[in-house]
Amino acid sequence: MNKQIYRILMVCTFAVALVATSCKKQTPVVDNGFKLSKNAVQIEVNKTAKVDIIGDGTYSAASGNADIADAKVEGKTVVISAKDKVGEAVIKVFDAKSNSQKAQEIKVTVTPKSTNPNDIPDGAVIENGVLVSWDCDKIPADGHITIPAPVTEIAEKVFYRCYSLKSVTFNDNLKSIGASAFSGCTSLESVVFAKGLTSIGEKAFYNCNVLKEVKLLDNVEKIEESAFEFCDALQKISLSPALKEIGDRAFAGCPITSIVIPAKVSKIGYGIFSTCEKITSIEVEGANPNFVSADGVLFSKDKTRLLQYPAAKFATSFAIPNSVKKIDKEAFYGCNRLTSITIPNSITRIEDATFYDTGITSIEIPNSVTYIGEHAFSQTKLTSVKLPESVASLGDNVFANNDDLTRIELNGKITKIPINAFYQCEALTTIVWGTNSNVTEIEDGAFYSCSELTSLDFPSKLTTIGKLAFSDCIAITSIHLPAKVAFVGEKAFAIMYAVTNIKCDAVQPPKLGRSVFERIGEDHEGEKVKLTVPKNSKTAYSKVDQWKDFDIAEEQ
Repeated sequence: MNKQIYRILMVCTFAVALVATSCKKQTPVVDNGFKLSKNAVQIEVNKTAKVDIIGDGTYSAASGNADIADAKVEGKTVVISAKDKVGEAVIKVFDAKSNSQKAQEIKVTVTPKSTNPNDIPDGAVIENGVLVSWDCDKIPADGHITIPAPVTEIAEKVFYRCYSLKSVTFNDNLKSIGASAFSGCTSLESVVFAKGLTSIGEKAFYNCNVLKEVKLLDNVEKIEESAFEFCDALQKISLSPALKEIGDRAFAGCPITSIVIPAKVSKIGYGIFSTCEKITSIEVEGANPNFVSADGVLFSKDKTRLLQYPAAKFATSFAIPNSVKKIDKEAFYGCNRLTSITIPNSITRIEDATFYDTGITSIEIPNSVTYIGEHAFSQTKLTSVKLPESVASLGDNVFANNDDLTRIELNGKITKIPINAFYQCEALTTIVWGTNSNVTEIEDGAFYSCSELTSLDFPSKLTTIGKLAFSDCIAITSIHLPAKVAFVGEKAFAIMYAVTNIKCDAVQPPKLGRSVFERIGEDHEGEKVKLTVPKNSKTAYSKVDQWKDFDIAEEQ
């Protein structure tokens, strides 16, 4: 019996020892003899964080990306210092006493600086709720700013050409953005508009050429002139249902494909989608009492005003309805798919740049038109133009840069050929002044570089020729100036290599600007250009600078 009890006691003792040994083996052992209080931390830029080391070794730390965050060991604490960049880094912690070379890691995420919405950021100046300035050099390294809560208005040019600015978040108290406030911010990719905003000023986001989307919230009532002009990447625009007014050229040059004008819009300026090369349709909400879309073309509700034809519309011809009395400036600007446009007799004025850069090859200007504006037919495919007798005046550059224009017929009402009127019309061979021409003045650069003209025979009432008026007309061989010409401007006949003779009917030599005949007749090396003047006038011409350089002869 005693032996049996003894054996049982021995077995129990062995079992207890076995269990104890087993429990000892299951106690956690930390790799390398130490552990960290955290294996991941999140820190704002330029801030620090601490991670405790639990162990008895000698420790050091190293960063895998020191541009984002660095680290050092102070006693048994890893001190992590975030730099001024947002990103991630891995900190490795080593124990010099450990035989193992394996380190423990801390994942570090560096985030942008968080701000109290009422704090005034470094570089910003706020006066009575108006953000009047913000030093572009103080834009945070990540390029993002939040307009602080006290700001209700951003003054003009506050962020003008802040090239490092990438994104902006507005506070809900902001009501208006001033003129050119963000103009030229060429790195600005994102703008988060707030619900309190009611007005966006002139050129506020002009030339923000990487801005891709604009979503205006419910309270924006006014978008001023050129507010988003030349935002070359702006493809998506959502207009506010509260919108009442859109200024001139507000979205000109943006690559949008379509747009819907909200119901409350009562005022639209000219050229709001001018040079939007991808726009195929301009639509209007049916409840709008002021404007209407007809086949994608924007009109006033009664169709007496044509505001904008979409540049990418697929049609090649268009007849302006007879109801239209006014065509807006730039209404067809950049519509280079159009080769034919019919203008009704209801039109009295063709405004500035109306048909600029269209594909029209011919045009019949109705006898009702009295004025044709600046650049109205610049850079088209016109081959000839005949002005009706009703046209009394022309704007500067009216037919400039028409490479295919060969013939122009003027009328008896035109008294002045304006600045650069036919500038670089390099195919122009014929100018018909008309038998009853009343042209008295040809202004600066009017026929500059019309390189196919071969002769100049001016109308009899002409008195003044502006500077560079016929400069670089390299094919002209002869010039005939009428008796009333009193002044010829600087370089008016310069770079006319082919000229062999000039006839001037003025008894007294016309006054000349500087270098009027610079390099004239250079094709005929060694020969002077012949100048024929009225009888008994040779002596007078021979005494006047520039005139005296010619081979002068009197009329027989």
